[in-house]
Amino acid sequence: MRFLLLIPFLFLLTGCPVPPVATGFPLAAPSAAGGAQITTVTQVTLSQPNFRLLKADVIGSSTGFRLLGLLTFKSPEHAEAITRLYEKAGVSNGTAQVFVNLVYDQTSPYFILFSLPKITVRGDLVEFRDDRR
Repeated sequence: MRFLLLIPFLFLLTGCPVPPVATGFPLAAPSAAGGAQITTVTQVTLSQPNFRLLKADVIGSSTGFRLLGLLTFKSPEHAEAITRLYEKAGVSNGTAQVFVNLVYDQTSPYFILFSLPKITVRGDLVEFRDDRR
């Protein structure tokens, strides 16, 4: 009987993931407090050679910290990941530069007593040229 009482503690010590607490909301839904995802879409025809690839596979990320899978000390932020993406790419103001092939990735590896949730944004920086001169 004592062994059955020790099972929850063994799960915590061995690093087994703890399922999230049910809140009544879908897990993929953005929260109104800051997790809202805003997507703007611009359609550009890429059938002409009016662009050039400046940097390929630029990565920006934001990492958080969660203790015991329940206590969040720092959450990863989309805005921080995007800011780091722009910094690493060296995007210039006033130029026709844009990221294409953007990929958002969220991971949360569990270790023995903590997890490190991470948001990664990856994309290619393209600059459009005006060939009408």
